[in-house]
Amino acid sequence: MYKYVKDKLDHNYTQVVPIGQTLSEKEIPQEEIEIREMVEAWYVSGYSPLIGEDTLFEQYCCAQSLANIKGDWESQSQQQKTTRLQRLEQTLAEICRSRVYFAALTRFLSCLQDCSVKQRLTEVLSVAEATQSKSWLHH
Repeated sequence: MYKYVKDKLDHNYTQVVPIGQTLSEKEIPQEEIEIREMVEAWYVSGYSPLIGEDTLFEQYCCAQSLANIKGDWESQSQQQKTTRLQRLEQTLAEICRSRVYFAALTRFLSCLQDCSVKQRLTEVLSVAEATQSKSWLHH
């Protein structure tokens, strides 16, 4: 169905995914394209202004996408930056309660080298998994 994924719920890719490129719906599910865009927005507008840049992570992002996310997040106070990052992470965790988005973020994280961003996003995924396990039991 897709070049790099057999099924939307798979947690692994079928082959190595190129890094630093925008992928199409023929290569990965639409939900993964969306989660990648959300992660890039989280990084530029929440993570990076508060914690700093992670050049290792940036290799995995489309440079053009990162450049297109506009905002003046650096001028905010530390409290505003912290609040924004927490809200963005709560939103990501809520979105990842959906099995399809959870699988998409899991796949994306599987191709990242160990870095501070991967560690932080893994924590967000753990929060999503803890809350989704409860809701999946009821379906």
